[in-house]
Amino acid sequence: MKKSTYSEKFSILLAICDDDKGPELEDFLNQKGVGNGILFMGKGTSNSDIADIFGFGMSDRAIVASLVPESSQEKILKQVSDFLRIEKDAYGLAMLLEVSSATSSVLDLMGISYGDKM
Repeated sequence: MKKSTYSEKFSILLAICDDDKGPELEDFLNQKGVGNGILFMGKGTSNSDIADIFGFGMSDRAIVASLVPESSQEKILKQVSDFLRIEKDAYGLAMLLEVSSATSSVLDLMGISYGDKM
């Protein structure tokens, strides 16, 4: 596995969208220079009012997770929201999860060098 190196803080971009948009979003992020992503395919959600609010019925979903450097987080999150049309007419969810507190063994397992530990 090729080891990725990051010298600044980063977060995980987590996006949930319709299954047909998952591979397109993964390609979109690669074009924006935000690689190191992984695509999960899922089916259904739990029955809840919150799932209804986000439009997550019992259909296929894609979950895309990708590392985003701190310097481009706001820009990438906005671009993902626009790409998925979350604020316009599509259902979905995109968020950033901070991972700078991950232990070095977890980062090593993911193939990531961080900060001075390079």
